[in-house]
Amino acid sequence: MTQAIVDPEQVLRCAAQLEQSALNMRNQQITAMGGFAGLSNVWRDQKYHTFEKTFSEMMHVLTQYLNEAQAEANYLRAKAAAARRYLES
Repeated sequence: MTQAIVDPEQVLRCAAQLEQSALNMRNQQITAMGGFAGLSNVWRDQKYHTFEKTFSEMMHVLTQYLNEAQAEANYLRAKAAAARRYLES
């Protein structure tokens, strides 16, 4: 009897949730970056430059995470497909 300790549908749901979460974060990132772009017009002290550096670093880290989340979602989809093929054989 063919057996796998994985539910392909559950793995696909997890991948979809991960992708949706990443999409939501990416949209929020775009919104934050848009708001930050105009901030230098109204905030011009040393604290702004400190915040600008931190903001830039965090946007870089967030972009890395979002790229990794997409790669993991793709990996999960491939694993689910492989598990489905295995279970159908």
